[in-house]
Order: sequence, then C-alpha cells, then structure tokens
Amino acid sequence: RPMAFKRLMSVKRKMLRDPVFGASYSGFMNGLIETGQATLVDSNDVVPIGQRWYWCHHAVVHPRKPNKMRGVWDGAAEVSGVSINSRLLSGPDQMNNLAGVLLRFRQEKVAVTCDIEGMFLQVRVAPRHQQYLRFLWFANGDPREEIQEYQMTVLPFGATSSPACAGSVLKETADRFEGKFGSRAAQFVRENFYVDDGLGSEQDDEHAVELIKNSRSLCAAGGFNLRKFASSSRAVMDSVPREWLVDSLKELKIRQDKLPNERVLGLLMSMEQDEFLYSVCLTVRDDTRRGYLSALSSLFDPLGLVSPALLPGRLLLQQLCSDKFTWDQSVDDDVREQWDKWYQRLLQLERLAVTRCYRRTVELPLAGAELHTFTDASSHGYGACCYLRLTDDRGHCDTTLVYAKSRVAQAK
Repeated sequence: RPMAFKRLMSVKRKMLRDPVFGASYSGFMNGLIETGQATLVDSNDVVPIGQRWYWCHHAVVHPRKPNKMRGVWDGAAEVSGVSINSRLLSGPDQMNNLAGVLLRFRQEKVAVTCDIEGMFLQVRVAPRHQQYLRFLWFANGDPREEIQEYQMTVLPFGATSSPACAGSVLKETADRFEGKFGSRAAQFVRENFYVDDGLGSEQDDEHAVELIKNSRSLCAAGGFNLRKFASSSRAVMDSVPREWLVDSLKELKIRQDKLPNERVLGLLMSMEQDEFLYSVCLTVRDDTRRGYLSALSSLFDPLGLVSPALLPGRLLLQQLCSDKFTWDQSVDDDVREQWDKWYQRLLQLERLAVTRCYRRTVELPLAGAELHTFTDASSHGYGACCYLRLTDDRGHCDTTLVYAKSRVAQAK
C-alpha cells in the first residue's frame, strides 16, 4: 500500500546514511539496474491493480562473508492477508539429494568444487510476468533522490518458485549442450550440483582439468558463469586460469604454499590433506530447551559421520521433554552440568579428520567392492552404519565409513 511503502522507504533512507552499509546496499541494487537484471518502469506503463505486485526488499550479510551483501526479496509479505508466494506454485523439487551429492563427491581421488555466480539472477523472467516483480528504489541509488518504480527481469531470491525454475533451466542447459561438451560435463551439471554449488571427483588430474573446462563451457552456453574452483590437486589448480579459482587461492603460490581449508556444502574440508574436518562452536543463547536444540542443530553432519558423538546431546533434549520442560524454561543446575560435560567431550571432534576419498591405497581396476552395514539398538537409542570395503588385484584393501545414522529410542 502506498503509505506503507513510503514509511518503509523512509526507514531505508536512514539505513543508507551509514557509510559502509549504505554503500554496499546501494552498490548491490545499482548493480542489478546496470546489468539489466532490474529495469526502470516506464511512467506510461499503466497496469491495473491486481495485475502487479510490489516487493519489499532488504540486505543480508553472511557472518563468514562480511564483505559480501545479498539482496533478499520478501515474497511472504502480506497485503490484506495475501502474499505473492501464496499465489505462486513452488514447482517440482529440482534439487539433487544432498547426501547423494556428497557420497559421489567421495568416489574418486581428485576433488573439484565450484559454484555458479548469482544463479537465480541469470534466469530471465518472461516480460508478461515482470510486472509482478516490481519494487521501489531511489533514483541513481541516492537516498536523497526521488523514489522510482523498478521491476526485476530475472528470478528474485525470495520467490517460492525461483528454486524450481532455476534448477529446471540448469538441467535444460545440460541436456541441450551435452552433445557439444560431452556427457561427463553434462552429468556433472545434472547430478552433482546442490542449488548453485558443484562437487565432483575424478580419477586423475587430466580428467579433472577436462571436467572443469568442459563444464564451465557448457554452463556458459546456457548463460551461467561457473567460478570459484578449488581442488585437492595442486596440479589441477595450477592448470586453470587464476581468475577461475576461489578467492582464497588466487594469490597463493599453488605449488609451494599450504592450501587453505574451504567450506563444501557446509562441511569444512582441508584441501591440503583432502579430509573433512569438524569445527565445534555450539553457541547456547540461553540454558533452555530451545537454546540447547538450536545449539545442537548448528553442528552440520549430513552423512552422520559423527552421529555417535551427537547422540548424548539428543538424549538430554529428550529427557527435558519427558520432564515437561517448556521451550523457554530455564534448566536445572544438574542438567546444565550434564550439557557442559558433554560439550567438553564434543570439542575433541576438532581433532578428528575423515578422509574424503573412499580409495586411499587401492588402485583401479578394482577386484572387489563390498558394502557392510551394521545396526544395533538399546533402551536409549539405535543406529546404523555402512562401510565400503574396496580391494584391487594387488591385494590392497581400503575400508571407509560411508554413511551413518543414530536416533534416540522412542519415549513411548
């Protein structure tokens, strides 16, 4: 509504007076306009009420990326009980299974990671639908100037339909250009991306470099910029242009300097040792059931590789539930002491390193591959774990934990 938007923009004027935040926010918004991802609405373009929508927008900064600002479009904002997301279909789930992407990432000896720059912003919206993507902004990005109407020409980050649309376009790109750039690159783009993050593994450096070049060309043919490459192989990173690499590698002497740790779909990975690492920092906002659940959920373990260490924390939460603690009720001193003791033991996970690749000593061709699954249960909890046992024709054998899960036993 006009008055609500005027109040909102007056708040933004105050926010933009901050020299650092204001420059970043204005820079992001002006970048959309300069690249054609948002356009100024023609004053003669009169669209009837009910056939347009104005979006609220704000900026967010990731704690680990303080220099990068991202604009978020609030598709859940309601007017008279109606939001744009309530009128959009989410579409089919186009995302690959997270665990599947990580399991395939561990198959071969040379790891390759990358991401797509501004994935949603590379997918064009049909002109007849752009009137539903309107927003208000200051002329020239200057809060002292008048307010003008703009509209997005690409998918906004915040629309419930954007993930499905972007995923469909990415897979269509793989299908359309598979014949030109090869089935391996197309398979990588189709199966080894989780939203905009790609994780691949190849048997040697030559295949890894070929994958990088072909998959990057394939994505470029569809309008996507594949960038921020990293690898567990120094030879691979030394073979591609520096501007393709992740920022932390661009200034390094690849052949000499120690490789940094990188985040891979939320997991910490040592590129130097080709291992998964664990960083334990469970910040408890308050000693309540809600605070403990929030802290426990912050330790990301999609493959369950450290699930036995997390089970005691889950048992403690189950006990709080059985004792009828409300979400925001302060816990007793003995519960707080149990949590502290468990947390101190949990810190030992920072000494743990899990080898990424299943094959450490065995060489191709394989003589055998066996999957061994173990299960067990008690009155407190139950779990399962799967190990992969590989052998080659020289008699070498590797055994690796592939996947695990643990659950607390049902209270009833």
